[in-house]
Amino acid sequence: MIQAIGILLTCQLAGEVLSQALNLPLPGPVIGLIILILGLFFLGSRYGLMEETIDVEPIGRVSQGLLNTLGIFFVPAAVGTMQVSDVLARYGLKLFVAVAGSTCFTLITTAFLFGYIVKLLPPDKSNYE
Repeated sequence: MIQAIGILLTCQLAGEVLSQALNLPLPGPVIGLIILILGLFFLGSRYGLMEETIDVEPIGRVSQGLLNTLGIFFVPAAVGTMQVSDVLARYGLKLFVAVAGSTCFTLITTAFLFGYIVKLLPPDKSNYE
């Protein structure tokens, strides 16, 4: 269990070091997550970590425990939002329209782009046999 926590923290630290040293636009924890995923992908089979059994391994149990308590980490953000309630009262509708509009724009753009790319790809004949 301690080893699994150490692996997670080491990946996060490595991501933070890379982010700061190379001045990357990605946050360190995101880079650490990429390092963890690549490590599990390339080294997992060597150490007997299979996709079907990852939940019973220490790294899977620690990760699941962190995911189960993830909601606690949003409490400070909610408290911070309440501290700026006057700003939300003044600009709340504009913020909502901006977020909703950009979300709709992103969904529509993604759908059209997906349709365009699907038309460029050759049809998969294996589904018709």
